[in-house]
Amino acid sequence: MRCLIDSQALLWSLFDQRRLTALARAALADPTNVIFVSPVSPYELEWKKAEGRLTFPDVPDWPSAVRVHGFFELAITLAHSQHASRLPAHHRDPWDRLLVAQAELEGLSLISADRKLPAYGVGVIW
Repeated sequence: MRCLIDSQALLWSLFDQRRLTALARAALADPTNVIFVSPVSPYELEWKKAEGRLTFPDVPDWPSAVRVHGFFELAITLAHSQHASRLPAHHRDPWDRLLVAQAELEGLSLISADRKLPAYGVGVIW
């Protein structure tokens, strides 16, 4: 299975796996699954940390932190951004809308606790 992990699940997978569901942990641990991380996730997390809305240990090198966990970077394309801008308004968060667009266009399931994402028809693992 090919999956895209959202920002919150990425943070928990790095620092507090107990917050992930058993299903999410199993998907992340399955060596046959390919797990992607969007550049939008570190951006969102670092933005919220700088704003004082999140606290987590410093990640001096996001690309290395992602690779150490066996995850792969999924680049954001112009097609992704265009698709995100045209999604229905089920979700107002621009970061999550971009993740949905990437998942839809790349045929990925999302690993996410966000209850609004299934409204887009994309597969969600949680």
